[in-house]
Amino acid sequence: MKVLSPDSEARAREHVRQEREHAKELTSLCKAVDTDCSGKLTQEQFDEGLRKQHIPKLLSMMGLKKHHIVEFFESLALASNDGGQVDISTFVNGCMLLKGASTNFDLQKMHAEIQVAHATIIQLLQDSSIPGRQTHAQRGSHSESVPQPSMNQGSSRGLESALAVDLCRK
Repeated sequence: MKVLSPDSEARAREHVRQEREHAKELTSLCKAVDTDCSGKLTQEQFDEGLRKQHIPKLLSMMGLKKHHIVEFFESLALASNDGGQVDISTFVNGCMLLKGASTNFDLQKMHAEIQVAHATIIQLLQDSSIPGRQTHAQRGSHSESVPQPSMNQGSSRGLESALAVDLCRK
């Protein structure tokens, strides 16, 4: 096993320090627009933070694009069970993970998570099936006819439409 040189170790420590500093600063900026001190951001509070220019400058320094962060926030808001409010720590941690290029590992992990979510949805639909309607198992699998989302669409819209098509058929 190759041992890191002192310069490599110093660069790695500096990178970790910068990551922590960016996360701390982004958390602080988000808390500054969290006017009700709930630890969560509404869409309006998030928009206000973007208008104040401090958050976009920090995101730019971190190598993130504003439109990606806006889309990320909106997806978190849609997924929240709290009226569209996004937990600040969840948002900051997600932003830190968005840095850099995605790897094949990231994509495979996401694919596995989607498969688990899909299986859970199918099971929930089967468990709560309406009398007189065929369940997924009764009709047989038709997943090959469901449009597969394109990874180059730049958003989760392809996945959403594929799931919507699959759910509508049930």
